Amino acid sequence: MIYTWDYTRHVIIQRQIDSLNKAGNTIAILDLIGGRRILANCEGRYKSISPLGIRIWGRSLWAFMQCLDKVSPERIKAVSLYAILWWFLGQLKWLPLVLHEKADYYLAQDLECLFAAILTARLHKRPVYYDAHEMASEQGDPKSGRNKFYRILEKLLLPRIDQMITPNLSRANIYVRENHLKSKPLVVLNCPPYKNYLKANNIHEILNISDKKKIVLYHGMLMPGRALDKLILSAAEYPDNIVLVMMGDQGSYFEHVLKPIWKMEKLENKVIFYPFISHNDIMPFVASADLGVVIYENINRNNYYCAPLKFYEFIMAGVPIVACDFPEIKNIITKYQIGFTFDYQNPSSIAAVVRHYFSQTTLGKGLCFEKLQMAREQLNWEVESQKLIKIFS
Repeated sequence: MIYTWDYTRHVIIQRQIDSLNKAGNTIAILDLIGGRRILANCEGRYKSISPLGIRIWGRSLWAFMQCLDKVSPERIKAVSLYAILWWFLGQLKWLPLVLHEKADYYLAQDLECLFAAILTARLHKRPVYYDAHEMASEQGDPKSGRNKFYRILEKLLLPRIDQMITPNLSRANIYVRENHLKSKPLVVLNCPPYKNYLKANNIHEILNISDKKKIVLYHGMLMPGRALDKLILSAAEYPDNIVLVMMGDQGSYFEHVLKPIWKMEKLENKVIFYPFISHNDIMPFVASADLGVVIYENINRNNYYCAPLKFYEFIMAGVPIVACDFPEIKNIITKYQIGFTFDYQNPSSIAAVVRHYFSQTTLGKGLCFEKLQMAREQLNWEVESQKLIKIFS
């Protein structure tokens, strides 16, 4: 496995390692962390790339990509060729470590390391796989120089892989339609392991919220592109017995955008913020919520065709969901009847579905919990991991 960043901060990669190892595979992991570590509960090896070298190349390339936005259209092709050369020189950092690993399979965990994986796999005459956790060329501004360059990379590299892995069918269809793939991508959903979580009062206790109040939970990054300002404004229309809790890193976007809205609208009693909780510790808090929120803005295809980890975490914890009206999310909510969708651009639409859920009768809520149990039995890592194990057997 090859990854440009720190694999210990990527919960899906950790689950892949655990499942493949238990299925009898020995794992060699190459990533960017800057020091050797022992892999806990894993038979395998770990090596790292020097952070300094990669970061210098990465930052230089990023600055170069921004310049592409200012280049006239007739010169884009010529500039792109220089960008490819620039990127290729940065890839040389990977090759000594990757070439040393004479593996049976090579799995690139992001687009940035895919070239090194392809070259090494071809030299050793072995298959190369690519797990597209995100749509690399569809993050942020779709028209940015970075994304233009990444689309060129995808056109060049994706036809040369033996198997692609995507987290949902919509993204798989886009890759098939826009790139000459050797085979149809394997869809492996971002589901957590199956586990029964007892309903507790973790959020009430840690935030000192009355047990009589209902908790609507958002957890994830507090960042642009997720309509979090609209979510905060929607809380003004909640009944007094409903509180919105937002868990996540409170960085510059929180300080300069979300917090001022929160104070200006005097929502201190309706919206409560709490710092980031790691994936290893989040599930008991998720299970203590009464309703989960999944919200993104339709600013790129990466967002529009998402079905993120937090969505499946709510399902596994047995928590009904209100979410943005996007294809993959809506399909699952509709199929299993486990929640409702809203217009992310309209705070009143968000508030309306929240009120609608809590206004349901006890019978209606009971049926929703039955549907969640059915969804949990089908949407879990034990089921999804078998697809991954199969292609490596």
